[in-house]
Amino acid sequence: RNNPNIIDICENNFRCSSYSRKYEIKEVKKTEGSSIKWGISEAFKQNPDAEIVYHDGDFGKEPMVIMFGQDPKEVLEKIRIILQYYVNN
Repeated sequence: RNNPNIIDICENNFRCSSYSRKYEIKEVKKTEGSSIKWGISEAFKQNPDAEIVYHDGDFGKEPMVIMFGQDPKEVLEKIRIILQYYVNN
């Protein structure tokens, strides 16, 4: 889930990028399953090396944080880092 504390932790510990669903074209919004693909593509245009991509949602759409890793172990390590900072704040 996307919240300001988690975004701050991610920005301070990982390569991040974001996108705004407000700029998503209508054809993409109407096609089931295409919004995330479009958003990730937009985020990678800003930072091709992003490990974390997030957006603030839109009408009827929940804010989201998407995490990338080479394997599940790497993703779990990133989650551990986020939780470590989140719990200690």
